[in-house]
Amino acid sequence: MTAPTLRPIRITDAAAVGALVADLRSMCLLSQRQLCEEIGGMEQARLSEWETGKAIPTLPYLIPALRALGFDLALIPREDTEPSTPQRKAA
Repeated sequence: MTAPTLRPIRITDAAAVGALVADLRSMCLLSQRQLCEEIGGMEQARLSEWETGKAIPTLPYLIPALRALGFDLALIPREDTEPSTPQRKAA
């Protein structure tokens, strides 16, 4: 048996991130409370706001949430743009 091939999931806005977390949590058969316990220090109300698109997920909680659901967050260059060099402000 071979492992399934996973493709990147394109996220276009904060509401899509919350919906993805909700879908993954449901697939893992976890309640919001259980996921919050896995994350540590996150209130269930905040997770609910993510999942309903009322709040923007923040990295300090999003990364542990995804890890608890068996995923990692990765940044993948877009195919339709050239990577640019970050501009630094002159001192």
